[in-house]
Amino acid sequence: MTTQKPEIYRTPVGLLNKQVTVSQFASTGADARGQATGDWEDVDTVWAAVQPLTGRWAEYARQLCEHATYRVLINYRADVTSGMRLSCGQRVLYIETAIDQGENGHTLELLCTEARS
Repeated sequence: MTTQKPEIYRTPVGLLNKQVTVSQFASTGADARGQATGDWEDVDTVWAAVQPLTGRWAEYARQLCEHATYRVLINYRADVTSGMRLSCGQRVLYIETAIDQGENGHTLELLCTEARS
């Protein structure tokens, strides 16, 4: 009897064609109105596939995150979560949702909103 291997959701290396910097907010306290103060600290720079949401992907993403405008794929990292941000050139993307595709620790799908200037 042979066992069938589970499907692996690996991101093809050729799709990971942009370098993005992952950052997290480091709070240093609160201002007079109770808003967190601090700065963004870089965690790491990783290769990613950065895709604007269109068509079916936009419909799918907006079921999970109403304002998502980008889908970003990276190799799985447990330390990348919602509330962090990505810098890709002049573009800043805030991570709204992080999904382990296939729940096997290979590819992390990030649904993001673009920062408005």
